[in-house]
Amino acid sequence: MDTMDWLSALAGLVLIALGSIPILNNFGIGPSWFAYPTTILSATIATWVIALAALFLIVAAVIEITNASHYGWWTFLIGAIALAIGGLQILGTFGIGPGLFGFTPHIMIYNVIMIIEGFFLVMAMFAMNF
Repeated sequence: MDTMDWLSALAGLVLIALGSIPILNNFGIGPSWFAYPTTILSATIATWVIALAALFLIVAAVIEITNASHYGWWTFLIGAIALAIGGLQILGTFGIGPGLFGFTPHIMIYNVIMIIEGFFLVMAMFAMNF
């Protein structure tokens, strides 16, 4: 396994943790520090995390596709959707685009997107080799 494989798995596990720990806290599991504040700042940080992770996911998808893995196209699709969600939110904060870009979904949606991206990054660890 290459370094990119391990980086993909590590980034995926971090994203899964970032997304699942607050969700677990919403169900009353874990200590109080599991919850992070649901302010505009945390939503902005989550948006940047989603967009940057989506770029990394797209790079992993291209590697998967070049290795003739059929998972690569699904990974690319998930990465493109996540990049669109995160990227349009970021553009909206800079005043670029219509007011629709400035729509801020609930922080739980960001958590679910992080978990999905993390799952695909961990899966990319194995798919990049086959």
